[in-house]
Amino acid sequence: MLERIPVFGGVSDRALQHILERAETVSVRKGGLFFRENDRAKSMFVLVEGQVAVIKTTQGQEYELRRLGPGDCFGELELIDLCPRAASVRALTECTAIEIPATLMHQVYKIDATSYAMLQMNMGREVSRRLRKLDADIPDKWTGTVAPGGGRRWAMLAYVLGGAVLGYGLLHPVTMVIYMFEFAPPLGAGGQSVLTAVLERIGHAFRPSMGPMGVFFLLLGAGLGGLAGMFSRMLSKQGLVIAKNEMALGRDLETLLRLGENETTEFKSSLRWDRQLGKVNKAMEQAVVKTIAAFANGAGGTLVIGVDDRGQPAGLDEDLATLKRKDEDGFEQCVMQLVSSSLGTHVCSLAHIVFHACGDERVCRIQVEAAVNPVYLRDNADRRFFIRTGNSTRELNVEEAIRYIGNHWNESRRNRT
Repeated sequence: MLERIPVFGGVSDRALQHILERAETVSVRKGGLFFRENDRAKSMFVLVEGQVAVIKTTQGQEYELRRLGPGDCFGELELIDLCPRAASVRALTECTAIEIPATLMHQVYKIDATSYAMLQMNMGREVSRRLRKLDADIPDKWTGTVAPGGGRRWAMLAYVLGGAVLGYGLLHPVTMVIYMFEFAPPLGAGGQSVLTAVLERIGHAFRPSMGPMGVFFLLLGAGLGGLAGMFSRMLSKQGLVIAKNEMALGRDLETLLRLGENETTEFKSSLRWDRQLGKVNKAMEQAVVKTIAAFANGAGGTLVIGVDDRGQPAGLDEDLATLKRKDEDGFEQCVMQLVSSSLGTHVCSLAHIVFHACGDERVCRIQVEAAVNPVYLRDNADRRFFIRTGNSTRELNVEEAIRYIGNHWNESRRNRT
């Protein structure tokens, strides 16, 4: 397993075997911590099963920085700078991980200095990649993503209690006053002023004899408050999605290309034109659709078409020449048809397409939102499932897909309740 993880890339089989034979396997129950922020660092971890959240505490409030899944490593930063833990890592599900102590890393240095140097360089690259991603996602962090178990339930409770108070303290007496104007004797009868009559009816609303009606308005207000809370949460979520997409689409293309490919950014030199074969290649269209599916099955991402792997613009002219409608509208229509036929029409709403000038060339940027349900690629009678791992798209087998879906979407739904 270790050889497939970026941190251990280029490390000799001898060093990997030495690590695996001496490393310990640890299990952490859901909700448990692998380590706390400011703990003394003694080891790094490689997650084998489950999902974890990296949590940072600021002014007593926990904020979720990112989530990690099988194959990801964490805790390596402290093995580089020898400082206390920079954040806490909490298990979101039942988790199993390989713990690699710092002393074991030192043993690798003694038996294979080249592999040790490669490990240090890979860890530096991994930390740098995460810092770049965090920097790119800073606008998202400004939205205040609270760690699971945060203030959402308290906010909903406040709406319900506020509604109950308004129902009993405002709606109930107002109803009594309206009833007075509608059915009571004419105002002024018996020398009673309007103000006195109104105040009398308001006071009457809170008498013990009106208890059953008071309970009715209390429950009515609580129900209306709950509905208002759910509506507010829905608007808040939509606002965050819109803000995230606006930030992503407004991000400078030059900066995006300079940062290169990563977990949320992918470059494709062409949509369908194979420059090596000199003809349309359906496999290239499939590669684009796979990337869109992988972004939708994760945290979303950006696909730039018309740019090679090095971030150099290649343009869209050759793709446009193969279309019936040889302009950007025809290109967008072609992309949407591919998404609709391969992934489903519901996925089209997750893909937002814009075109940019990049030097003398035009390129296409597709901003993909995270899906609320799994997205499958239709391959004849088969259904294939893709995710992003590092800067590549990976297909999961049935067992891996079931585990990923259980961790990714079920946990997200629980956090929304």
